[in-house]
Amino acid sequence: MPPTKSKSKYSRTDPSVIASSVFEVDTSGSAAIRHSVLHGAFASRARKGVQRTLRVDQILSETASHGPPPVAGRVRGATRDVAKAKFLTATEKKRLEQMVIRRKHDSGINSIDPVKRNGTAVAVKPPQAPEQDIWTAPPSKPTTPTITTKTVTPIKPPSSLKPNETLTEVVNSVPASGLMPIPLPHPGQSYNPALSDHQAILRQTLEKLEEEQQEVDRALEVKQRVNKGLKLTQAKSPWEICEEAVGDGESDGEQPNPAEGSSPKATKKKIPKKKTKAQRRRQEKERELMRMHILRKEAKRVAHTLHELPKLVRGLTVAEREARQARMERKAKRAALVAEYGLRAVRGGKPKGLQSVEDRHEYQLTEDLTESGLRGLKPEGNLWRDWAQSNTRRGKLDSRPKIGLVKGQRFQKGRMFKEVEKHAWKNFEA
Repeated sequence: MPPTKSKSKYSRTDPSVIASSVFEVDTSGSAAIRHSVLHGAFASRARKGVQRTLRVDQILSETASHGPPPVAGRVRGATRDVAKAKFLTATEKKRLEQMVIRRKHDSGINSIDPVKRNGTAVAVKPPQAPEQDIWTAPPSKPTTPTITTKTVTPIKPPSSLKPNETLTEVVNSVPASGLMPIPLPHPGQSYNPALSDHQAILRQTLEKLEEEQQEVDRALEVKQRVNKGLKLTQAKSPWEICEEAVGDGESDGEQPNPAEGSSPKATKKKIPKKKTKAQRRRQEKERELMRMHILRKEAKRVAHTLHELPKLVRGLTVAEREARQARMERKAKRAALVAEYGLRAVRGGKPKGLQSVEDRHEYQLTEDLTESGLRGLKPEGNLWRDWAQSNTRRGKLDSRPKIGLVKGQRFQKGRMFKEVEKHAWKNFEA
């Protein structure tokens, strides 16, 4: 079917319209109607934008030349430069984006971006074909690399595995017999001891008890003296104590007044007389003699020091020998501490908690010894206490006296709780 032509007047196209552009921006206006528009009704509203460029043209021109127009909320001037310095530059930001892209994707060819952000193409070299066909070639055994001394990477041991030099020196200086971890009990503490051992443990226990009693008596005597002094000072008033300290001295009225008995000539300041030339020469000569005397004394002192120099050298040798002897004594003392209290004593002095490890006064009187031998004994002792004491002596446990619970109460000692009595009524008298 042949195409039909439309005869409607709306379908016809004016050739002048085709030649001209579809949209046209009128920036000059028509001179015929300008006067009537600017001076007619509502002229003030029409004159508002006559001398100004269009807002669209202004935005387009600023965007093309200087970028987008500034917003009122943005930072401008010197503050703007300071604010921009806090952020990354375009080059740094681009480099960081490329690093993130590489980590996100594979590390092979896929990590290369063929078209970067600036639009330039990157030439990617295709992978080469294998030399042999993987399907027809015989499978080859994987080669195991030979391990040699050069291929092994040396590993640095941790610092915790390094031996302690001080501890090693002390352990080597102490004989093996002195490092006994568990001390043997006294033979007199046995249930069937010999007579000499039993008498020795009783005598040793008596000496310890007497020493403790003497310490208690000395502390009680000091306490009594302090209380006696407090009673004497509290019985007297502060005024009486001050009078005793001052004593019977002269009063202020008995002191002689030098201004009353002195003559006006004595109070008058004496004016020094002018020295003659002979007196000045004599004074200069005395000063010169004094200076020469000081120089002679200094020369004698230097000569005496040089004469005593060998003695000083011998004294230094003696001091060095004494220092060496003191150093050996300190080592011996430290070795004794290690032998008695374990290796924890290396770090200085007695370790803490040894008051609970010291030997207790465990003994039996003669009438308490069993007559039937070991058959009549009952198992005694505390395995937990023995274990704690043994480890404390070895330096593996820090046993400190713990605060126990108050008998019949839920709270510990030293908590400063106050007992109060509650009533079901108002107790205003309390």
